[in-house]
Amino acid sequence: MGLKKVVTSFFCVLFLNVIHAKAELLDAISIIVENEPVTLFEIFKFSKQYNVEPRNAVDLLVRQKLELSQIKNMNIEISDFDIEQQINQIATRNNMSTQGFLSALAAQGINAQEYRNDVKLKMQRDKLYQYIVRDKFQAFNKDDVLDYYNKNQHEFTRVESFDVTRFQSKNVDSLKNLNSPTAKSKNVESAKLRLYSQSSEARVIAMLTNTDEESFSNIIETKDDYIRFFLHKKNDISVLPFEQAENMIAQKVAQDKEMEILSDYFEKLKSRSTITVIRLP
Repeated sequence: MGLKKVVTSFFCVLFLNVIHAKAELLDAISIIVENEPVTLFEIFKFSKQYNVEPRNAVDLLVRQKLELSQIKNMNIEISDFDIEQQINQIATRNNMSTQGFLSALAAQGINAQEYRNDVKLKMQRDKLYQYIVRDKFQAFNKDDVLDYYNKNQHEFTRVESFDVTRFQSKNVDSLKNLNSPTAKSKNVESAKLRLYSQSSEARVIAMLTNTDEESFSNIIETKDDYIRFFLHKKNDISVLPFEQAENMIAQKVAQDKEMEILSDYFEKLKSRSTITVIRLP
């Protein structure tokens, strides 16, 4: 065998060994939560699917494993009938028949049985959360709701219109570097506008409502480019009366209390659980 063929063969073997090693590494166990393994592959897949950093994905996957452990320990089961009913309701909310909804999922590459399994798991988690919150939730009164209203007036402020300068660019760094509403850049287009709350995009109005006058807003990514506003003035500002906001606030306060209870519960559970870290991404 000639030297060239020997060298080529060597590098082919080396390349295949590297590929094989990488595949084995992805399948390798990263952490073990209550005897349940989490692989590096799961972490990177979760990270990509939900657009979070791998280390944050680790925390979220640990939480999921703890939830599954509690579901098993509490013997939380969901009947096939309840699962089908839930899918029927989801289809109805989407103005579709159940079969039409499942066909639409199939067209997106989503297997019907896997979707049923996901629905079942979500229902099990919801029931688990109900059990946890039910025992620890403390009722709040109207004073709690009024206190939230007084401390968070910005959430109930309505602005009819906004005088802005809109800056638009395909280069996000160009928008980050803006330091004046009169700034000029060859990469940035600008225009003075009046945006009306009723006819503008909801996320833009929400952002501008929470932006101080005579200051820059955060940057928004669109389909084709990036946008940033300089807010000159808010026009016709009004605050929703407490009586109209009360029910909405009550729901928000209840949700916040529930989230606090769940977070505290799983942090304590995590601290007393057996979690073995083998390797982190």
